[in-house]
Amino acid sequence: MIWSGCFFACGRVAAGISSRPYFTRIHLQSFYCQTSGYQRGDFPVTEYLGDVSLALPFSGIMTENQVDYVCDHVRANLTQARTVGSVL
Repeated sequence: MIWSGCFFACGRVAAGISSRPYFTRIHLQSFYCQTSGYQRGDFPVTEYLGDVSLALPFSGIMTENQVDYVCDHVRANLTQARTVGSVL
């Protein structure tokens, strides 16, 4: 599945849940593009994973209620995204 990043991000921000891309496409960082000539399309699987992976809050000090809060909001956001067709 490819997530509609904007739609999903808006739902997380509204719920106060921080997140960031989980998987950095190293070959697309400026150093590697400049020194090795890499560009988008050179490693399509890596790029796909970088596009769809998402890091959500996790910590050994999160309470069970905090974990439930994150899970509930992610689940609700995904359900809403499927309803409006934002997930392909």
